[in-house]
Amino acid sequence: MKQKAKNGEIRIVFFGIDFKSILFEKLAEAATKVERHITYEDTYYLKFSIDDDEVTVELVDPGLEHTGAREMAIRKADGAVLFYSAYSASSYHKLAELLTEFNKRQTESALPSLLFSSEDDYFDDDIFECLSNDQSSSSTSSASEGYESEISTSKTSQFLHRNVSMKKMRTCDEEKIPEEQGQQLAQLFGSECKFISTRIAAFTGTKLLIEELLRKIRSQQNHRTRFLARTRPASFPKENKHSVTKDCKKSIDDGRSLSVKERMLHSNVSEKVTKSKRSVKQNSTPACVIS
Repeated sequence: MKQKAKNGEIRIVFFGIDFKSILFEKLAEAATKVERHITYEDTYYLKFSIDDDEVTVELVDPGLEHTGAREMAIRKADGAVLFYSAYSASSYHKLAELLTEFNKRQTESALPSLLFSSEDDYFDDDIFECLSNDQSSSSTSSASEGYESEISTSKTSQFLHRNVSMKKMRTCDEEKIPEEQGQQLAQLFGSECKFISTRIAAFTGTKLLIEELLRKIRSQQNHRTRFLARTRPASFPKENKHSVTKDCKKSIDDGRSLSVKERMLHSNVSEKVTKSKRSVKQNSTPACVIS
């Protein structure tokens, strides 16, 4: 177990509904080692081998609720993995709500990220509420015909989880979020966001995708490092001004013309020496003796 992040680790923020746990398991399988933070339950450390180098990823799942932890995770992230179900409009809209915070990031380059749209069957609370209402109306209709439904109201939800009819599944399929809509969301997250629409449970390309994502992040980090190295002010070693003055005198004696820098240094030092001599003379003036 790790206690805190080390410098050089890649930070990736992980957002999505609880169904994303399947994707996390596949990420863990692609990693060479997985550790959980000793204090923070929403933080994991995954090690990957990228181009013969070991890369440590700090994977943070701050949740979809708007909190300070979520804002901080987005602000510090080097990359992102986003997940929604194609059968859950609410999961899609919750990711869309993150756009404002992602756009607040003060970076010149887009955040490398993966946006997964799960094609696996998924029924959230909104769908079950709809199905419960349909089931309740069906029970009322049966009672009016002279018999009662054998399914009690308290067991309706449990029954629906186990027995979703093909008719209801077809209805849900009609409400499926189009793939084009997912691609549009990926574009809003930036030019470095890759959209993947697949059945997560049967998906086998997780390792290749995460390696591609980590290469993009490392490329951005290297580019940023080179840029800072070029723009950092050059530092010059401190010069001994007296030795410079001696060199200037030697150059004059040798008949060589002084450079602009040499003339400036020579002038400044000469001026300071002159002022110093004047102050010495003033201090050495004998005081008047009063008899």
